[in-house]
Amino acid sequence: MAKLRRRKQKQKAKKDHIKMLPGAEPGFYTITGEDCPIIRVQTFSPETFFENTFTSTEQLFKFLAENKQLKHWVDIAGIGNKNFYDNMGKHFGLHALQMEDVVSRYQRPKVEEHESHMFIVSRMKYTNKEGEFIDEQISLFVFEEIILTFQDYEEDCLQPVRDRLKKEGTRVRKKSTFFLGYSIQDAIIDNYFPVIDDLAGRLEELEEEVITNPNKEIVFELQGIKRQLIDLRKTIWPEKDKMNDLIRAKYRMVLPEYEIYLRDTYDHAVQIMDLIESNKEITHSIMDLYLNTVNNKLSEVMKVLTVISSVFIPLTFIAGVYGMNFAPTDKQGNALPWGMPELYQPYSYLIVIGIMIVIAVAQIIFFKRKKWL
Repeated sequence: MAKLRRRKQKQKAKKDHIKMLPGAEPGFYTITGEDCPIIRVQTFSPETFFENTFTSTEQLFKFLAENKQLKHWVDIAGIGNKNFYDNMGKHFGLHALQMEDVVSRYQRPKVEEHESHMFIVSRMKYTNKEGEFIDEQISLFVFEEIILTFQDYEEDCLQPVRDRLKKEGTRVRKKSTFFLGYSIQDAIIDNYFPVIDDLAGRLEELEEEVITNPNKEIVFELQGIKRQLIDLRKTIWPEKDKMNDLIRAKYRMVLPEYEIYLRDTYDHAVQIMDLIESNKEITHSIMDLYLNTVNNKLSEVMKVLTVISSVFIPLTFIAGVYGMNFAPTDKQGNALPWGMPELYQPYSYLIVIGIMIVIAVAQIIFFKRKKWL
């Protein structure tokens, strides 16, 4: 619960920096942050690779102008400020609506083709170092020699792509910037697998806990897992559609040789959807198991209480009958007709207690033979 609260506070802080006013002019956005985001540039060619970090757009634009012959991945992490996005949009010829999509952070995964570039939006799902579940938008602009990526946090799931880019002879170094963009898409979708595996592992633990020690905390955790699965399904569906669009729409940058890679990532998205549905069914079954276990436990308690009540009913009847204050004789000692019998019988107390014990034992034996106990 504490982690959930921290995550909500983190998302709220991000919303406070970005203001999208309802009914505002298309392309309008306001960012109240002042810091420039982290700008990491990975420059590469089949034979060359080096990295740089810049603190302003002026430094970035100067570097790119001096190294036009090389390819660049401009990796931008952080919210930044409006001046930064305005400069980036103006320098690279990005439409105001595209920049609005970038800073909104809540766009549906999609792909668009423009004259000079492709615009791709994806959603990254991963668990950060603090164990928080992160839902983060990443926006890609793919040019012939440059690829721009915008994301909220420095931490992400793209380190395997960066590692491959550093190695000489890898496909991502030899092929076009779109292939690098595809590699980023593939890493994002593949990272859904460990997220789902973590949820599946926790579901197995909850299933065992439901059998051994059912409690209310299990219900809250199951509901949280169910919400995460619904959230994963909500994003992996448009991711699948986006990959299908890249395969079928014949975009200019998507060469025929890339289709086999795109189909592989599409298949991964389909597998993820199947895993999500399977784990949703498991979540429902564990919830049903919890309810059945609680009901069975309640039934066992009620059975014991019912047996105890059944045993004491005849005993209570006997005690109630002889607890009535009717005298067997009148004040002169004469016997009254239909008076209380055995009140002056020797050893009557012991006899009645013995009868009660015999009745109770006989009932318990009867219940056991009927397999009610």
